[in-house]
This record gives sequence, structure tokens and C-alpha cells, in this order.
Amino acid sequence: MIALVLAAATPPAEPTAGADAAGAAAIDPTVLALLSIFGGALLTAAAGAWGAWRQSKREHVRWVRERRYEAYLEFIRVARSMVYWRAELTRQKIKSEALDREEAENKARRLNAEDGDAIDEVERVAEQLETKNRLLTEMIVRSRDAIADLNSRILDASAPFYLLGPDSVAKAAQALRKTLATPTADHGAALGALEREIRDALSIEDY
Repeated sequence: MIALVLAAATPPAEPTAGADAAGAAAIDPTVLALLSIFGGALLTAAAGAWGAWRQSKREHVRWVRERRYEAYLEFIRVARSMVYWRAELTRQKIKSEALDREEAENKARRLNAEDGDAIDEVERVAEQLETKNRLLTEMIVRSRDAIADLNSRILDASAPFYLLGPDSVAKAAQALRKTLATPTADHGAALGALEREIRDALSIEDY
């Protein structure tokens, strides 16, 4: 009888920490599942956004490189043509000066010619020199026309450099244009400097 009374009067035992942990453990799978779902979705979205940004960056870099290549190639074509015609005009002027000396010498021989054969020879040479002079004059005019046309084309061809860059290529192109405006300048050296800057801009290695 006394045991029954004591048992009824004894308060129920407090839950232990172990019991709390067991209860928490009972809901952990659900929480973990939710965290896995939402965390995975977040990571997937972040990875997708990062991948799209990287792809966009690569496409932009490729687009700029292709546009640079096209602009550089056009400018180099015009510049090389300009260098050629400048050199050609210089050679023609040298020939013209030599031809003028030959004509002066032939005129002196004409003054000193005494017999008919000598006079005929002088006149024959004079006709040959006149033909050479006419042909050379036509070549000089053609060279000057070509240079005038290339002067306007090279200005247009260099315009994209200031948008596409880099500054080193734009500056080298500007230096070449100034050099080409001077007939006696070293055009080949200026062209070589520009081509080196272009190779660096396009990441083209020398082999």
C-alpha cells in the first residue's frame, strides 16, 4: 500500500538530452532533403549563370579578335601597296634623272657632230631617249595616281584601329602613315614595326 502511494506521488521524469537528440534525429532526413533540393537548385543556377558569362566573354573576345584581324589585314594590304608604289616612284625618278643626263650628253654630241653619219646616230639616239622619256613619264603619272588613291584608302583603313585597339597598333599605324608621307623615309622599317604590334595584338608567335 505504501509503495503504491509513493509511486503515485513521484513526479514524471524530465526528458533527457538524449531523448531530444533522438527527436531531432527523427526530422533530420526531411530537413536534409529540403536543403539538398534548394541548395542543389541554387548551385545549378549559379553554375549556369557563371557558365553563360564565361561563354559570352569568350565569344566577345573571339569577335574582337576576328574584327581586328580583318581590319589589320586590310590596312596591311593598303600599306604594302603604298610602300611598293613609293619605292617604284623613287626608282622612276632616279631613271628620269639618268635619262635627262643622257639627253643632255646627246645634245652635246649633236653640236659636235660634223658628218652625216654622226648626225644620224645622234638623231637616232634622241628618238630612243624621247620614247623612253615618254614611257617613263607615263609610269610616273601612274605611280602618283596610285599613291593618291592609296592615301585616301589608308586613312579609311586605319579608322577601325581606334575602336578595336589596342593603342599600340593604332600608334604604329599612325607612325607608318606619317612615314609614308615622306618619300625618303624608311617605309620598310615602319611597316615592320606595325606588323610586330599586330602579331602581339593577335597573339601570333614568331616561329
